[in-house]
Amino acid sequence: MRRPLPDWGAATSDLIAALRSRPNGDTAATAKQLGHRGHLTTVVAILSDCAPDEGVEATILDVLTDHYAGSRRWCGLDYAPLENALSVWPNIDVALRSTFSPERMCPIDATDVPIAMTALSSRWSAIREHAAIVLLSVHV
Repeated sequence: MRRPLPDWGAATSDLIAALRSRPNGDTAATAKQLGHRGHLTTVVAILSDCAPDEGVEATILDVLTDHYAGSRRWCGLDYAPLENALSVWPNIDVALRSTFSPERMCPIDATDVPIAMTALSSRWSAIREHAAIVLLSVHV
């Protein structure tokens, strides 16, 4: 039996508790809500503590795609959560790259340029590719 997910009005602490209580269950919506609120680092940390599982990997891929390749900007550009996630799930690197394109990118502005420039030297191809798209898409 599935427990209902907390709604958008739920306190952030309630969402974090819900994600921790069932990290291998129906977590994508809760994880996305936390990411939208600027807690992507927390999501990655909670999910990385789970036993290796295809469901968890699919959830983190979905959450990261929504965050980095979605059409809405939820918070400032920060590659640290993505770097941490790729360190735990390195095989999602290629899958993430396939989701990045200039046509499917959150709004980019000049404040993202220094972050993207630094990210070009990442060891992860998904981060480098995203950063290159950011730099090519910026409207200053």
